[in-house]
Amino acid sequence: SELLRSDPEAFVPARPDPDGAARILVSYGSEPDPGPEYEPRMVAYSHNALAGGRGDSLASLIPDRTPPRCLFLVPLASAFGAGGTPVVLARHGGTLVLLDRFTPGTALEAVREHRPTHVLGTPASIRAMLEHLDPADERLPAATALVLGGAPLDAATATAAAEAFGCPAVRLYDSADGVNCHTGPTRTVPPADGAAVVAGLPDPRVAEFRDTGGDRAEPARLG
Repeated sequence: SELLRSDPEAFVPARPDPDGAARILVSYGSEPDPGPEYEPRMVAYSHNALAGGRGDSLASLIPDRTPPRCLFLVPLASAFGAGGTPVVLARHGGTLVLLDRFTPGTALEAVREHRPTHVLGTPASIRAMLEHLDPADERLPAATALVLGGAPLDAATATAAAEAFGCPAVRLYDSADGVNCHTGPTRTVPPADGAAVVAGLPDPRVAEFRDTGGDRAEPARLG
């Protein structure tokens, strides 16, 4: 009520330090080694890291630069959902489509009703939606990209998801230092590699791979 009684002409927007901490995200560590360097830790993200680094990562998945309409299947309070407000709203002027609680049925209803350009979630949530789909129903409206992270994305799920949603299934890998990698919008499904999981590349405006001499590292070379 106090806010409504105030004079709107007197409003002055805040000017926070762009390199100051904006949000603390929890890194869940890596599974291969139980050593202390792989344990979960809290990472302070600056405004630049969120709206800049993460913003550039999403920008590369918006081919026509039209403000996106993003359906998040995860809470915005999670690390995966942290880009909702600073990236989708503040950076790209887009629209958020949110669920009170994820269920396959409500998520599919949101896709049909709101026609999101981007659907962001985990492979498990997409598998649940695929299992809930009725082949007799009308096809889902095509999105621009499915952005899937938080767990490995198997080829069968990626292929089925790309077919059902009519768009590329993009594998996203979030690193604790803010350099997000993804497999890009030009492939229907992420590339496969029998030796490892392909995480994709970071946006070149955010990070580059260089060798010990400072030159750009060639593909398949350590950097």
